Amino acid sequence: MSKSKSSFVTSDSAAFQEAVDAVRSERLSVRQAAKFYGCATTTLFSHVRGMVKHQRSGRPATFSELEERVVVRACIALGTFGYPATRELVGGVLKHYLEDVGSPGCFPSGEPSKKWWSNFFKRWPELTERKPQHLTIQRAKCCTPEVIEGFFATLQEVLTDEGLLHLPYSDLASRLWNCDETGLCTSVTSTKVIVRRGDKQVVEIGSGSGREHITVLTCGSAAGEKLPPYVIYKAKTADPAWMENGPPGTRYVSSDSGWMEEAQFTEWFRSVFLPATESLRKSKPVVLILDGHGSHISLKAVTSRIFVVNHNY
Repeated sequence: MSKSKSSFVTSDSAAFQEAVDAVRSERLSVRQAAKFYGCATTTLFSHVRGMVKHQRSGRPATFSELEERVVVRACIALGTFGYPATRELVGGVLKHYLEDVGSPGCFPSGEPSKKWWSNFFKRWPELTERKPQHLTIQRAKCCTPEVIEGFFATLQEVLTDEGLLHLPYSDLASRLWNCDETGLCTSVTSTKVIVRRGDKQVVEIGSGSGREHITVLTCGSAAGEKLPPYVIYKAKTADPAWMENGPPGTRYVSSDSGWMEEAQFTEWFRSVFLPATESLRKSKPVVLILDGHGSHISLKAVTSRIFVVNHNY
């Protein structure tokens, strides 16, 4: 089935210009480029032959199409690297560029206005603004194909050594558990960043954890069984008012930092996880998958019939 006219990329987009460049450099035929970049074949052919002279109506643009295309590609690249650009960053760069080329008065306020940004995104629909997810440098370094493949190789080795790999699916799934904690900040602020439209995940790599105040530890099995949450408040003692209306069975504790520490993890391990898996451990071991946080490494948390698989991402 052929594409509808509205589904083709527009002739003023970066993708269309790349298609034109690919044909003119003889890397692709018109038909190949139209299929690869999602362009209308006849429109692409007309632009390649120079039969279309595109002129914008209204006031002359502050930047040429080529200059704006450089900005677009830079924004896409920065987002790919995990350091997406904000309006402030791009605006600052454009301001200095105009000063260097002798046109500092193009923006009356010194930086691009809201109207300019609105028109810019209309001209370049492949870009959009999103709120990024915070990704720490350490997690970014650990989330590599080598690390991930190594984890699954270790997991397979553990399941084989403990005689679990060839169990019936339902039995194996009930013995595979994963726990992790997440930090909840009471005053979350996040500036929108400029990225390629359609990107499934937008992350922003930064130092620090991006988490503070309240920690929630959750744990579940591959069979779908969930343990009650374990909540850690930043306080000397947990206020009874903080324990109201929570999920049934939730345990509330406190620490000086509000983060997971060895004492809290050991208490959760002994009072929540062990009782929940006691019947399973009478026949064969269970596997608990957790990350490499320092609070998870404790001799007090070691017990028979529990095999801990540690990962670092």
